[in-house]
Amino acid sequence: MLDYTNLTGLKKIVTDLERIQTHDVRNVRYIKEDELDGVINLLQAIINTKEFNKKIR
Repeated sequence: MLDYTNLTGLKKIVTDLERIQTHDVRNVRYIKEDELDGVINLLQAIINTKEFNKKIR
């Protein structure tokens, strides 16, 4: 099972959502297409924050 609390897991989620957004994946049950941009942006911000915090340490 993928750990979505670490950077690798979060990046995997973003990749999966981008695949949904570009219609590479058609079987989407849990998210509406018009919500994808906001979700991807939010996850990317979390990733950037985690990477920034990691560099500071």
